Parts: sequence; structure tokens; C-alpha cells
Amino acid sequence: MYTGPLVLRKIISKKSYEVFMALSVAVRILLEDNAEKRAAYLDYAKNLLSYFVHSSEKVFGEIFIVYNVHNLLHLHEDSKHFQCSLNEISAFQFENHLQEIKRLVSHGQNPLARVCKRLNEAKCIEIEGSRTVSGIEI
Repeated sequence: MYTGPLVLRKIISKKSYEVFMALSVAVRILLEDNAEKRAAYLDYAKNLLSYFVHSSEKVFGEIFIVYNVHNLLHLHEDSKHFQCSLNEISAFQFENHLQEIKRLVSHGQNPLARVCKRLNEAKCIEIEGSRTVSGIEI
């Protein structure tokens, strides 16, 4: 989303870029921390998201339209209802941490147990390495 406007400009077709930019601008509006600015452009963001969803099938193909793409039509409602930026009600901040958790799973059997075991092992190593327990030096 952040680098797409620069990177994709010369790579994809003009129509594809136009549709992508509608999504990019709409999301930037919804991520705006300033409540007055966000509220002033909320209807514009709604229109851009609608344009993106309805145009994307023609531009990117029928297979592109899935449930998640349709949900974009409702993002402005969340921002308006909760009167906040999407940053405050999204899971964006946890996406990088999810990658770290995924790396702890060596294969698909009992993934939760494996993650818990790896985290506990890391905690024990951290305690042994620093020779402290709960902030008290041993």
C-alpha cells in the first residue's frame, strides 16, 4: 500500500494503476489520525472503495472478487461508527508478530502446543542467559 503508488506506476496498465490508486487513497484517508481530516474525506473514501470493488472485477478478473474484497465496501462504516482511524481498530500492528509465531511451528500437527513450547523454551533460555528471574538477579 505504501510503496505501490511509486513502484506500480510504470509496471501495470494505466487502468489497473487507476483502480489500485483508488484503493490506496481510500485506505490512506481511513488511516488518517486527524479526526477532522478523516471525517471531511470519509464520503470520498467510501466512493473510492466502491469504485475499486466494482472496477476490480473488470480490471483484475472475476476470480479477484472474493469476500474480503467485498468487505472493503464497509471499511468507512467502521471508521465512522468508532470515530477513529483504522490503525486503532485493525490488526495491522500484529501482522509482523504473526510471522514470528508462524516460524515457531515446524509442521502442522498441534501448532498451538508447539508455539507454546517454543515460547516457553525461549523464556527459559532468556532467564538462564541473564541469570535473573522476574527481574531479580540470581
